[in-house]
Amino acid sequence: MKTSQSYTSKLAIVIFSFCPALSLAAVPAASAYNNDITQSYVQDQTTSVMSNLNNILCTISSFDGADMVNLGAYVALSDQTVCNGNSGSTNTGSQYMPAVVISTRTDNSSPMILKAWLNPGGGDIQAEMSATQAPSTANPYGLFRMDFCQTSPGSSTACDSGKGFIDSISTGLSFFQTGSGGGSGGTQTTSMLLNASSTTAGSGKLTQTQSGGGGGNTNVAFTFAFDANYFTRSDGTTQQCFDRSLNTAAISVWSYGLYDATTGDRIQRNSGFPIAFTDATGAVQNGYVGYYGVMTQVPVPANATVTQASYNGGQASTKTFTLMQTGGKLTKFTNIQKTLAQLDKVTFNFNPSATVAGTGGSVTAFTSYDVYWDNTNSQFVVTGTMGPSGDQPLASRVYLTPSQMNTASPYGIFGYSQMLGGGFQIGQSSMASLSSTTPVMTQKQDVIYPSDFAALGGLKCLNNCPTAADITLSNASNGSVQPYASSTTGWAVGTQTAQGLYTYTLDATTGNLIDGAISPVIMTSTSGTNQSNNMGINSGNLVAGIDMATLDAAVVARSGTIHQYLQSDFNALNSYYQWQTGPSSWNTLGILLDASNVPVKFDPPLNVSFTVPSGAQYGNSAGSTVILQYSGFGNLFGIPSSCIDMTTNQPCIFSGSPTTQGNQHWTPQFSIPTGSSVTVSGTQGTVPNGTTYLVKPLNQEVRLHNVSVSTCTNDGLSLPNGSITLPTVADWINPSLSTSANYVGSKPTFAAKPIPEVIQGVKMY
Repeated sequence: MKTSQSYTSKLAIVIFSFCPALSLAAVPAASAYNNDITQSYVQDQTTSVMSNLNNILCTISSFDGADMVNLGAYVALSDQTVCNGNSGSTNTGSQYMPAVVISTRTDNSSPMILKAWLNPGGGDIQAEMSATQAPSTANPYGLFRMDFCQTSPGSSTACDSGKGFIDSISTGLSFFQTGSGGGSGGTQTTSMLLNASSTTAGSGKLTQTQSGGGGGNTNVAFTFAFDANYFTRSDGTTQQCFDRSLNTAAISVWSYGLYDATTGDRIQRNSGFPIAFTDATGAVQNGYVGYYGVMTQVPVPANATVTQASYNGGQASTKTFTLMQTGGKLTKFTNIQKTLAQLDKVTFNFNPSATVAGTGGSVTAFTSYDVYWDNTNSQFVVTGTMGPSGDQPLASRVYLTPSQMNTASPYGIFGYSQMLGGGFQIGQSSMASLSSTTPVMTQKQDVIYPSDFAALGGLKCLNNCPTAADITLSNASNGSVQPYASSTTGWAVGTQTAQGLYTYTLDATTGNLIDGAISPVIMTSTSGTNQSNNMGINSGNLVAGIDMATLDAAVVARSGTIHQYLQSDFNALNSYYQWQTGPSSWNTLGILLDASNVPVKFDPPLNVSFTVPSGAQYGNSAGSTVILQYSGFGNLFGIPSSCIDMTTNQPCIFSGSPTTQGNQHWTPQFSIPTGSSVTVSGTQGTVPNGTTYLVKPLNQEVRLHNVSVSTCTNDGLSLPNGSITLPTVADWINPSLSTSANYVGSKPTFAAKPIPEVIQGVKMY
């Protein structure tokens, strides 16, 4: 019995009632493409409340306990970007959390016992699970019991930060959790009882309370019921009814795999690998290093010796390196020119500098909008405003002629497009004659390693030039002070005056940018009150010393002499650079140096193009060609986000009576169908231009179709109206107590730095 893979990574109260067969490509039947499973789960307003439960089940599933039965203590890495979910639009790499796990089973008639010790950064977690039966027709949720507790960092009181359990029996499932959390401080308690002996009938209740903290005191309660055809729920005020058929449901894919179009093999990238190291206390820790930096639960000591784990042919081997951790990261942006016709219906965001009235409405100066070029009608279509999580649709679209767009942005369009994976620029000189042939500049990105610094010849900056001193002042402000030298802010303060360049040097030893005061331009924390710096600080466009002649030639062509510079002069450059720094792993660069101080270089995300099919389900993107980024198996990013109201499973409303923030659920705007093809855009490393790969969804959510409440009523489905006794803390069994039947015991130690044996549910050796 392979228990760990029998439990889905997310639990839903309902299961869709019909699953159609998939038509797969003509690749070998035994290939990974034909045999990799697409995991599906139902996303509902009730499952949103159960996010902690889903995260727990996903994490436990990623340990692959069934394949590790009776093999002793091992290290497993769980990817929290998978278990926590993300928007699908931004690629910051996998975020691996290590765990020490023991899986045992006395015989085939005995339960599998899984014990785990985790440190997610918020204290130590201990968990014990006993699984006796996988999900089946007789027991739709399987038979298992898990108890867990979390202890605050440095606390002598076990389980003071959180505690709870999951208990699945033949007649249903109960869940209880209490502790600090909810993102607002205070205490959050979730309790659920599901009475269901089959997948065709059941009912229950779910509550969640938040007391204290920034969120104040809030209470959420649902009653629910389902039969073979429909699912209904009520929050005590409004009842909703949903069709359980997959034929009418909406699907959003969160994870894709790419496969060789001939062999069906998985396409892997050298994007990173697990490491082990000794921390400042002498304890052995596990983590991951890759293109997006170093991901560990505790800081890695400066110049630490780390052990690399690698896997080949079912065998594991190790190598040792010195880890060089920079305070920031330098990225090169290489321009790729396209035309507006080639970017038909590709959405980008821009900020007009003037208010302009178009057909259907107006665009307001200095407001961020989502817009695309409609090549058929030779016009720009404004679809929404850019919110904190994604596109917030306008009540009615605004149509701008090329002349009106020129009036709105006479100095050019400088925006960002998720569908292109980077910047979107139309130069000032093109604005007066916008058409399908107008050149558009997009970029591909490459990380620059310190070993390549010398060849650049230093860097020059025109605007948004950060300095160490100004970063310190900015962090201490309430957001009113920018982290840039006051004399180099340029357009950051709204001026259009030509100005001189700010000079930086590069330190190949530390991997850091050095400002004019000979200080490293780095930010390691946001201890001040300026929350706008939390995601890191980015410089403006930087020009390398080796490219200064090209820049100066552009200035001479414009003004007749080399004197002061404008942002538009930078358009003459084929490439430019940006420096970023901040407290997160993706703001810095972790570099492994071998015995000869040669760095290990990781593959950047592979840019692939996808032509979106026609059809209403693809919305504004239908017929467009988008650029996606593939950083490794399961990690395909770049599809923009859209908002779903979890009350109704319909698109969010942002006017009149808008969807409340708590009910906003952001998902990818569209999903790529199984068997679709993507094409490599331009030669990238050893991958030739035009290489074609097959796409297959790996993890997807299903949202049931909303129907009238009378449909559920006419089907004989009603909400439970009797007393339902929810589980409480009294039903929890403390796994940290030596007298408990489910005592987890002491965390195992290893004589040598352990090599992770399981990574996100896959046994490596």
